[in-house]
Amino acid sequence: MREALHRGAAKVAAFYSGLPLNEGLYGAIKATRLRRRRNRSPAPALATSRNARGFSQARSGTRQARQGAFGTDRRRLSQITTKFSQNVLDSTNAFDILVTDPARLAGLPPSAVAAARASAESKNVEGWRFTLHAPSYIAATTYLDAEDIRRDLYIAFNTRASGGEYDNREIMLRVLQLRREKANLLGFRDFADLVLEDRMAHTASARSGFLKTCA
Repeated sequence: MREALHRGAAKVAAFYSGLPLNEGLYGAIKATRLRRRRNRSPAPALATSRNARGFSQARSGTRQARQGAFGTDRRRLSQITTKFSQNVLDSTNAFDILVTDPARLAGLPPSAVAAARASAESKNVEGWRFTLHAPSYIAATTYLDAEDIRRDLYIAFNTRASGGEYDNREIMLRVLQLRREKANLLGFRDFADLVLEDRMAHTASARSGFLKTCA
């Protein structure tokens, strides 16, 4: 299933990259936007306006890109972000802590103790098993008295896929590069400005100003 998803990601990205170039669909969106401006509720009008803006940006970027670079980058971005998510999942699944001393479970609610026991039994091991999956991780880091277990879980959770077999560091750099290229093709300075364009801050510099004001 994972291999099929990875192969299909490029096709899905290609499909969505081609949608803005469909003249009939683009014309329908523009017509709907004009109708929404006439005595319509704000929410549908905003959604229609954002759709129209997104189509216009994509069409502009596609015209400027050479030899389909816009669509190609979008397909590559889709593929590597899928790989990024898979590495995070694999790294999450690969880590666990097995506790065999019941005294080390002090502070943990009975329901979490039972869940840890069931997790250990699912792996055919004795004791109580803690993982980086949310129900186990949150319960353990919230309630366990054992500071060393909480620390080990916390560090493992926040360093997932940052080395070893499931290292995402090179992928992260590539994602940042492709996002910047996408933003530049659409006429934005960087990806932050692209994402914030239809939000309150509008630009990354304005957002930074808001944060400084709040601080």
